[in-house]
Amino acid sequence: MSAAGKHQIVFSTDGHCGADLLDYKPYLEQRYHDAFDVWANGFHDAWAEGTDQDRDANHRVGVASMMAPLNWDARMRLEYLDSQGIAAEVLFPNTAPPFYPSGALTAAGPRSPEEYFQRQCFLGASFLHPADCEDRHRIGTRKLMWGADYPHLEGTWPHTLASLRETFAKVPEAELRAMLGGNAAQVFRFDVARLEEVAQKIGPSLDDIRAAARAAGPPIPTKPERRSR
Repeated sequence: MSAAGKHQIVFSTDGHCGADLLDYKPYLEQRYHDAFDVWANGFHDAWAEGTDQDRDANHRVGVASMMAPLNWDARMRLEYLDSQGIAAEVLFPNTAPPFYPSGALTAAGPRSPEEYFQRQCFLGASFLHPADCEDRHRIGTRKLMWGADYPHLEGTWPHTLASLRETFAKVPEAELRAMLGGNAAQVFRFDVARLEEVAQKIGPSLDDIRAAARAAGPPIPTKPERRSR
């Protein structure tokens, strides 16, 4: 099989999930149940309760999607992943876990922000915009990891392939494969050999992603990546 025809392993590094609010209770020790009831009965999220309520629960923006069954229905979620050619995803909370705090404490560190970034930060770049992709070398392609932002309505579903084409059609193959899967595989230690099998069944090929650019000229040339001093 040619490199262009080989299916790409696509990892989404910006997925969101969680249980329905009251469904967390059985997972708590019995001694926390009374406190949980008090917390759950008084919990409110102004964004979730007052935004996008005229849409179906599975098609709402941002935190307003916290009541979407797609957060906890594994069968429904796997059907979505297969339909969009996504072999695996990194998940972040999309519902309020028990005793969810209202804020977080921060403090300045001994190194500069750029030093911390270069040493230990990667970006889960949700459905990277074409203009952002053109500027990718300012951050470094080894730092960028594509994400679908599912099940948020503003994500790529159900037009993931069209989104990939719009952003990556003219990107050199090595950079494309890094941003769509290679970087995430390294950071999150995905079992690439196992997911190759999944990708061959559902993933887009390089030809699929390049389809929109065949008449638009050669790939965008690779530029030197910015390095910290």
